[in-house]
Amino acid sequence: SDPHAAAQFTKGFYPVEAGSWRWTAGNFSVALRTPKNAPQNGARLILKFVIPDPVMLQLHSIKLSSVVNGLALPPEEYTSTGPQTYRRDVPAAVLKADVVNVDFALDKFLPSSPTDQRELGVIAKTVGFEAK
Repeated sequence: SDPHAAAQFTKGFYPVEAGSWRWTAGNFSVALRTPKNAPQNGARLILKFVIPDPVMLQLHSIKLSSVVNGLALPPEEYTSTGPQTYRRDVPAAVLKADVVNVDFALDKFLPSSPTDQRELGVIAKTVGFEAK
């Protein structure tokens, strides 16, 4: 919800709602600063998000995948509603720059409808790298 961080959301994020969260589209991207020692030690990518009941009722499961600076990380499938965490180790070799691009993709999402023109994926809460 920090307006200063909005520039990091490069694709597929909708405006802040309720002062604390954002819907994503089916594909969404961020530009993230790497931790201080990431070029030597790697880092951990962490996306905290929520899958609302209406999304899971219609889709039954969602698979989330990510690509960090061109390196595809293993996907994870989610089958329940509520708070979720996608956590993946990222090798040092792809974290040489101060800022790297991270692309996320959902295998399923709610398409736009007459009542909401947006495609709706998940509700993003936080995303970033954690030092290892």
